[in-house]
Amino acid sequence: MLPICINQELLHWIEIFKQSTSATFFDELVAHPRVVRVVALSGGYSRADANVALAKNKGVIASFSRALTEGLSAKQSDAEFDALLNSAIQGIYDASNT
Repeated sequence: MLPICINQELLHWIEIFKQSTSATFFDELVAHPRVVRVVALSGGYSRADANVALAKNKGVIASFSRALTEGLSAKQSDAEFDALLNSAIQGIYDASNT
């Protein structure tokens, strides 16, 4: 368990992250020598909206598990399912490669 002061500080910064709309907000973290990756979650946004936000943040990569499966259904044919999944993967990949 984290010491209370660190926990409170993390919660404070999480609130700031949630409110950030700046395309350069994560630049210092991305460039920091001790940071391996900055990973974004889709945060309940649609895949299209999450991809737009991700593409604005250079060096940030995606972990969009919910957004990845958006629109997929067991009722789809194999071809429809594969096409939608491939399109989702390509869109998230493209947004991560900014």
